[in-house]
Amino acid sequence: MIIPLSRICAIGFEDTLKIALPISGMCGIIGAMDYREIVSGEARGVTASAARAGLTALEAIYAPVVALRNCWYDFVPGAARRVDVPVVSVGNVTMGGTGKTPLTAAVVERAVSRGVKTAIISRGYHAKPGELNDEGKELTTRIPDCIYVQNPKRAQAAAALCAEASSRPQLIVLDDGFQHRRLARQLDIVLVDALNPFGYNRICPRGFLRESLYSLRRAQCVVITRADRVSDSELEQIEQQVLSYNRNLILARACHRPGVLRRLSGQTEQLYSVAGKRVMAFCGLGNPDAFRQTVESLDCNIAAFKAYPDHHLYSASDEKEITALAEEVKADAVVCTMKDFVKLSPALLQAPIPVYGIEIEMAFLSGEAEFWTLVDSVIAEFC
Repeated sequence: MIIPLSRICAIGFEDTLKIALPISGMCGIIGAMDYREIVSGEARGVTASAARAGLTALEAIYAPVVALRNCWYDFVPGAARRVDVPVVSVGNVTMGGTGKTPLTAAVVERAVSRGVKTAIISRGYHAKPGELNDEGKELTTRIPDCIYVQNPKRAQAAAALCAEASSRPQLIVLDDGFQHRRLARQLDIVLVDALNPFGYNRICPRGFLRESLYSLRRAQCVVITRADRVSDSELEQIEQQVLSYNRNLILARACHRPGVLRRLSGQTEQLYSVAGKRVMAFCGLGNPDAFRQTVESLDCNIAAFKAYPDHHLYSASDEKEITALAEEVKADAVVCTMKDFVKLSPALLQAPIPVYGIEIEMAFLSGEAEFWTLVDSVIAEFC
């Protein structure tokens, strides 16, 4: 059976990952080791070398498919579906978190504050049927005035929104949309994590790159996140490499920092509310140490810290454990990430010991004026 070229090129990036990542399990070889240690080269020995060889072979298959797909959207008229409202994409070129949620929230909040009816469309990773995932719950809690849609077929979702008079937005923001090329957009913002900017310079599954860095040619802006965690010389090297692919980019540097504390009622409190107090902290993240550092920055006393698996769903027994631990250490407050906070039951959030979700904000270190001028130009031109 011959599969038409158009069908191959229309395969979504997420669909290719579904094929590449399970295969990259290498029949259990990688499952017994840390994937990051293997692709970074930190893992040594015969098994690690064999795993890297297998991943290199898979990269040689996967990378051309992604390149062919990009060529299709670059050169075939009408390959990308257009809707008659402006679309802004916030995405990245590597797998893993780069801080898209705080920046997406910042862009949407700016539009909403100016009276622009705004919709966020995301794929909805790890979402249960009929429910929002962690990021969806966090964004709708933070920005209740926006329209939020989760649908793997984002081009169809955008068309459906625009077709309904009651739901028709004036602006669509794609959360993690750089590789979702079926929907045309007016602005592509790409985030690059300063701690691992180029995914070990190898394409998935051999490295963390989702596609070749040549894809930066179709972006208009790159924001280097976690820029406060590396030296100025390292940042300059990252910027030079980015600009080598696209000299016309607007560059900005940014970092993540806690903004406010949120309660179940939706009310917010200032960070100094927990300063000097005994705090029990917990999270379900891939990098719990990063959250611990965030809590430490609040000038509180961390009496206990509990780490759960990434994207953890909290059961009644988990919440009892959290409550018991907070009582045991005589905590004055319990704090967690917003992604954890939105998954907690009202029973825990209404407990005698106050429970706070820490809302993380994106703070610009440089390039802020140029960044917002670019975003505002899209809003002003089309809205």
